[in-house]
Amino acid sequence: MNSITKNPLYLFALKILRCTLAPFSRLRMLLIKLLIVLEERNDPQYSLRWLFEVHSFVEEWIDRKAIEWGNGVHVKHELMRGIHSFFHERIPENAMVLDIGCGAGALANSIAANVKNVKVIGIDMNKDHIEFAQGNFARDNITFLQGDATQNLPGLNVDVIVLSSFLEHVEKRVEFLKGLVETYNPSLFLIRVPTIERHFHSAMKRDLGIFCYVDKDHKTEYTSESFSQEMSDAGLEVVTKEVRWGDIWVECRSLGKPIRLKDEKIGSMA
Repeated sequence: MNSITKNPLYLFALKILRCTLAPFSRLRMLLIKLLIVLEERNDPQYSLRWLFEVHSFVEEWIDRKAIEWGNGVHVKHELMRGIHSFFHERIPENAMVLDIGCGAGALANSIAANVKNVKVIGIDMNKDHIEFAQGNFARDNITFLQGDATQNLPGLNVDVIVLSSFLEHVEKRVEFLKGLVETYNPSLFLIRVPTIERHFHSAMKRDLGIFCYVDKDHKTEYTSESFSQEMSDAGLEVVTKEVRWGDIWVECRSLGKPIRLKDEKIGSMA
């Protein structure tokens, strides 16, 4: 989308449309419907490719407006039941938590607010995300860092690693997870990833030769079986797993590592 918005012709056309069509939402909807109805006599596969491209563009704008509605944080964090509690309900008191790919910091803030004596380190490579998190979620028990989590993770003792909507952006995921185990040997991994089977559209796109993941930066999306296999390849054991909101949510631990109970104390956090 950014490459389009920098085009001078696009910017000129946008100015004209803002003056002529922006105030008239019903007219804009009529024009959109007419453009779509023009597909009526076209070959179905040709039409579906075009319609999916339109659909993808609309979804990008839905996300943009959802972030605007949430004052900088996607409003899904408020509307999706359990999107935060899945994590903070499973983290023991006194834990040191590393939230990898923390985005704008909403989940890290929720963990810091709901787990007794917890300390949270959030890392994300997006400078704007980190600056937003530092400005909006300042707490004594949270630190936000800018950096590439696949290359320059902080050197510290970590009890729990959170990977929420992050793994699917990593190319070499098994090697990455093995590196986390080797570096931190945490007691618990809490992971959320998207499932490829969230909608029949994914199967249609794949058959049409269209990129079928929900995000252009996704390197993979999972079935329940493929996720379990990837965890096994990385030396992790799936303790609990559930599917909701089109995502897979799991607790994992390193093979041979004892499971800590939620109310068990975890050492000094000096």
